Amino acid sequence: MPITRTIAAPLTLVAAASLLLTGCALSTPADNGVATPGSTSSTLIQLDRPEISAHAEDEAISYPITIEHALGETTIVEEPQRIVALGAVERDAVIALGAADRLVGAGVPFYDDSVNPWIDDLVSAEDFVAIPWDQNAQYNIEQILSLDPDLILAPTSFTISTDYATLSAVVPTIAFLENPITDRWQDVTQLTGDALGQPARAAALVDEAESALSQLAEAYPGLQGKTVSFTVAQGGDAYGVLSDVNDTMIKNLSDLGLSVPAAVEALPENPLNPGVSDISIEEIGAIDADLILIAHMAPDAETATESSPLFDALDGVKDGGYQSLNLLAATALRTPTALSLYWGLNTISGTLSTVADK
Repeated sequence: MPITRTIAAPLTLVAAASLLLTGCALSTPADNGVATPGSTSSTLIQLDRPEISAHAEDEAISYPITIEHALGETTIVEEPQRIVALGAVERDAVIALGAADRLVGAGVPFYDDSVNPWIDDLVSAEDFVAIPWDQNAQYNIEQILSLDPDLILAPTSFTISTDYATLSAVVPTIAFLENPITDRWQDVTQLTGDALGQPARAAALVDEAESALSQLAEAYPGLQGKTVSFTVAQGGDAYGVLSDVNDTMIKNLSDLGLSVPAAVEALPENPLNPGVSDISIEEIGAIDADLILIAHMAPDAETATESSPLFDALDGVKDGGYQSLNLLAATALRTPTALSLYWGLNTISGTLSTVADK
């Protein structure tokens, strides 16, 4: 089957919304990623991403290296020169570690657009091949192997449990630590650094990002004790609410002093999508919080939400704590990486400022 670089056949918005709720990173068509802002105060903070070296730092690590993960052990005989990263967290880690020149392919589940705005100053679309999903939400194994990789990184790939046996029989392949959905970006970044022989630099990237969260919390002390809800408007009258207090996104926001409202925690979970609760517009009162984040999968979904009197009645909306997110901004927050974390938090900084000042 020939390799193509066309947009994958479109999957439904409901499927995209489901993956966003589970934390699977999505790539989107080009847009500016700017979400609808809240009003801002004079204390607006924008986080600065650390400088990224164009070349990997030499940590004098000797190969072979053996990496343990949930699906086995992977031995990397020599320093990888042709890397495929099937998940966004590991892709961004490779770039942040200064190994972008060795990245030959990157997974992009929905669109042939692997260059998000938080990395577009570091790489271009011509630097590596975008690997989209097919109509069955699967990667083309032949396309991956045709890139002649000597390492496949897939700890946050939604399909690696299915693909691991085939890929690892040909190329050293690294899967998830515990679960491709719930593994923390910090751990995946460290795993990537270990595989690339840069454990110290990977640890530094994690420390820098966590320090940025602390900086934001110090700048907005008024967030302490406030609440936050994250919802995906899936189209029609369907909304998915993130109700898992142990979710990576919620944990990041909790570092700022925010917590999930009791009403959200009390919502019944979807048994097919643990940690997510399904509601209709009639139940939207359950997501009321000081900070209300709603990812809208299409313009008509945003219109449907914001035209509802029930939405207008939410205290968080009346107090200026609501922000509508496009898919790009929602993905940066929902599936943070060592690079997207800064960009995602900056998209909601104005609303954070408003909430902190209440």
